[in-house]
Amino acid sequence: MSVHVLIVGAAGVFGSRLARLLARRGGYRLSLGGRNESRLVPLQRELRAAQPDGEFAYVHI
Repeated sequence: MSVHVLIVGAAGVFGSRLARLLARRGGYRLSLGGRNESRLVPLQRELRAAQPDGEFAYVHI
């Protein structure tokens, strides 16, 4: 069973580091929230490339 985590501010320095850490650990469904969609999309792609079986979505806030 995976834990669903919403990271608000995922496009920022701290949020993106947290997203990368949780993606490496595995077992998390990550929703990446933030105001800067142009930074969220590349982060989502990066996480998917690193963890193909992971579940990642972005939410524009």
